[in-house]
Amino acid sequence: MPAALRHRTSAPPPRPAGRTLGRRPRLVAAAAVVVPAGLLATHIGRGPTAVIGDGLYAVLVYLLVALAVPRARAGVVAAITFGVCALIELAQLTGACATVVEALPPMRYVLGTTFQTTDLVSYAVGAALAAVVDRASSYWSRSHPCGQSGSRPDGQTWHS
Repeated sequence: MPAALRHRTSAPPPRPAGRTLGRRPRLVAAAAVVVPAGLLATHIGRGPTAVIGDGLYAVLVYLLVALAVPRARAGVVAAITFGVCALIELAQLTGACATVVEALPPMRYVLGTTFQTTDLVSYAVGAALAAVVDRASSYWSRSHPCGQSGSRPDGQTWHS
């Protein structure tokens, strides 16, 4: 078998010791923080807390989309996220969401029941902030390997 084909079919080389987590584990860890924070904000649900809860809903959708399509660029994931959130919000105008929530009350956290234009703004902000944090964490994990010894590009050591 030619070397080129053998390389493509073989398992990827093991990660060197001290490397940071890949993107998917970071996304799962972020979701583990966002879900309880969003539930808490939804439970309180008054004034700015409701807006924060809506933004965290968009962040969770962003994380789920990024998990499903891990190679997609942050801007694309943010656009898909806003589209999904807006579609669900607009579906609330039909009354279908309220019917589903009536039959399955926990779906309230996924579908909501009443349309509010301010939710769309919260979704846009949440998706944009998630994209910025995702890009920054990807950049940071590539340029600052955890536990790496030796010199950084600026001549300093990693652990000084």
